[in-house]
Amino acid sequence: MLNKINWAEDRSYRTGTDNEPVQFYLASLCNSTHLELLLGYFSTAAINVLSLGFASFLFAGGTVKMVVNNVLSAEDRNAIKVGNNNEVEPNLIDLSDTTD
Repeated sequence: MLNKINWAEDRSYRTGTDNEPVQFYLASLCNSTHLELLLGYFSTAAINVLSLGFASFLFAGGTVKMVVNNVLSAEDRNAIKVGNNNEVEPNLIDLSDTTD
């Protein structure tokens, strides 16, 4: 699937250019089922920006492995602990009734 993406010709993605990094990540996530990330500094804000790509990735059964720096917000640290302990609420968002 990744070989069908029209990547930047020079394979370079930089903020403030025609090839923004968010384009790379969205295209990659929407066409992958496995992701390994080695990150220096991590924030759930980055995942929030890429939420559409992650939603598609997870819907397709995608799995993620991350190595992150130990500098985390208390909220991010707690979210990782909850996920690692399988304490995530399965029905966090109820879409069964979307009428007004």
